[in-house]
Amino acid sequence: MTAGDLFTITPDADFTGDMVALVTIANAEDLIETYRVLVFTIEIWDSAGTPVQVGTTQYLNVSKGEISIEIDQTGLTAPYDVRLTDGFYTTHSGGWTSGNEDPILLIDVMQKGT
Repeated sequence: MTAGDLFTITPDADFTGDMVALVTIANAEDLIETYRVLVFTIEIWDSAGTPVQVGTTQYLNVSKGEISIEIDQTGLTAPYDVRLTDGFYTTHSGGWTSGNEDPILLIDVMQKGT
């Protein structure tokens, strides 16, 4: 995977509440066969270029498998871009295992309860 936008979150224009974005590696069990270490740096930015969580970076990896990022829309401008900004990996000594090296990332965005 290369750095860049993964998903776009576009809330309904009438929705002004807070949200939670859950980003998941859907095939983490398969990836463990190929990678000793696989880490993605995930950030969410609004359309004006402002990070939604200043000073907080989330690291998604095969052992953690899922991260949660809260989106407080106060002072932010939708839509929001979920970005892969950095990362690194180390494979097992055997290298690539055919068919098990491509991560599948999913996102689930929900309204945050009060």
